[in-house]
Amino acid sequence: MTMLQMSNFTALDAHDVIKGITGTKNLFDKDILQRVKKGEIVKIGTEGEFDPELILSANPQVIFISPFKRGGYDAIKETGITLIPHMGYKELDPLGQAEWIKYVAMFIGKEKEASQVFAEIERRYLDMKKKVEGTTTRPTVFSGEMHGGNWYAVGGKNYLAQIFRDAGAEYVMKDDNTGGVPIEYEQMYATAANADYWRILNSYPGDFSYEALKSSEPRNALFKAFKDRHVIYCNMKQTPYYEISPVKPDAVLADLVAIFHPELMPRRCHECIEVDARSATNQFMEFCVDIVRSALEWLHLHPLGGEECHHPTGNGRLARPTRGGCYHKTRRHRHFPLASSILS
Repeated sequence: MTMLQMSNFTALDAHDVIKGITGTKNLFDKDILQRVKKGEIVKIGTEGEFDPELILSANPQVIFISPFKRGGYDAIKETGITLIPHMGYKELDPLGQAEWIKYVAMFIGKEKEASQVFAEIERRYLDMKKKVEGTTTRPTVFSGEMHGGNWYAVGGKNYLAQIFRDAGAEYVMKDDNTGGVPIEYEQMYATAANADYWRILNSYPGDFSYEALKSSEPRNALFKAFKDRHVIYCNMKQTPYYEISPVKPDAVLADLVAIFHPELMPRRCHECIEVDARSATNQFMEFCVDIVRSALEWLHLHPLGGEECHHPTGNGRLARPTRGGCYHKTRRHRHFPLASSILS
């Protein structure tokens, strides 16, 4: 089971039926990790390197597979276990990919729950998409980066290209490719030199920065998006992107709308927890943060802690983001976006 397939089970609160996954690299879900640690879920390997003995020991009734991927499934065909194709990864439409939860639901008796979950995803996505329909400006955006002498960017018909368009931007690649496309640097520069934004998804060990981006390829600094500090970034070592994007395309879309068209929506908060503000420690923290924030705003610098939101919190409480950010007062707190944000 891949991370995309696993996300369907997570959305349906059905981790208890999972018996095996391909691996735990860049996996964040604490419940799945705990089940792996206990031996309730086994790591069976990737396409072409499956371990038939481990699979048999897990005793699954069916195995979800991603057809057409490299490596094949000859090893697990020999087990005699029913193989079920899951084509979600081939979807070119964000909502189409999310709708695969209905397919998975048929195997675990959760059709009603899946329909309800998807209806909410669809509603939020279409509401967000509608926000940008009347915009007159559509910033341009490109994707990818150099690896092994070639630039790898998603094609013009890819899922990501569609979500850029739905967020009110124009993707610079106009071809009919649906997957990743290797391109020479010179060709990419000719296409995207003056693009407004640059989106990067990678697994950088540590905190990625403009300096790191320039060090990896000095010519990266020539792009307008680099000069303008308009790199949209997501680090898969720090963010559960592939656990989020298949079943929360509305959240991915909202992040991009907030970047491309910030005038259309208040800055956003995804996951916040409340902290009792009555303790002296928290009161002191609030006092210190307010002093620093006031000083920064007086200097006209970027407000402390990332993205601002207006989600209400309890009376007499502070809101604290679950990842990054800072303490702030009731009804105004700060938090980083869920999947992507502008590289600082």
